[in-house]
Amino acid sequence: MRGLARRHRFDLVELIVIDAETTSPTVQLLCAVLRFGAVAVIAPSVAHVPWPRVITEFVDLYVVGRSRTYRRGHRWH
Repeated sequence: MRGLARRHRFDLVELIVIDAETTSPTVQLLCAVLRFGAVAVIAPSVAHVPWPRVITEFVDLYVVGRSRTYRRGHRWH
């Protein structure tokens, strides 16, 4: 995560760990996005992001494992 942030010249302001026990993970993630004025979320895989469609309504989603970027407004199928 940190390496990808550096390559894209992002300031990594918070690392949020989401697991099966996390309550309302999408809400927590969006609150952090809004609190910090984030322009992107970086994740190991799409599976690590709860409701990626909601996330990309607000910010870009960078997926490390696939070296893939889902831009804000991405149309999910």
